[in-house]
Amino acid sequence: MGGKMNIIQVVGYKNSGKTTLVEKIIRYFTKNGLQIGSIKHHGHGGKLESVEGTDSVRHQKAGALLSTVQGDGEVQLFAHGEEWSLAKIVQLYEFLNVRKVIIEGYKKEGYPKIVLIKNDNDLNMLDELSNIIAVICWDNVVFKNNNGIPTFYLEEDERFIHWLWEEVSKENE
Repeated sequence: MGGKMNIIQVVGYKNSGKTTLVEKIIRYFTKNGLQIGSIKHHGHGGKLESVEGTDSVRHQKAGALLSTVQGDGEVQLFAHGEEWSLAKIVQLYEFLNVRKVIIEGYKKEGYPKIVLIKNDNDLNMLDELSNIIAVICWDNVVFKNNNGIPTFYLEEDERFIHWLWEEVSKENE
């Protein structure tokens, strides 16, 4: 595939369906031969959980900035210390030659966004966020699309994912 990294964000407020949608996108893209990386924003505060007692946690507690575990074809990377910005994480993915990345969260970043709208109170995001490429509404939302942004209902996930696949395929040509 080569070339530059393509990034898509999935954003919305808590419990709007972001993780479920990201899982469906990753499954579909992977099944159709596209390798994809993901980045998730832990927006609920607090430290990330890791499995206590493992060697990698012991390495972290000893002061390692990065701790990597490899086995059975998998690699887990743990990093702590300074705050990791999205830009720094994206640089790591670029170094690893990941060409398609889906980001869950990080609303204020400027990448192309898919916005999930769970209720009418969430509509303010459409005025506050930049670079919106699609809107997905729950069935109880009344959304008047005056901007021509592709809009789908949550239960139309297969139609949406097919649309997104077509958009991604255009980028890869």
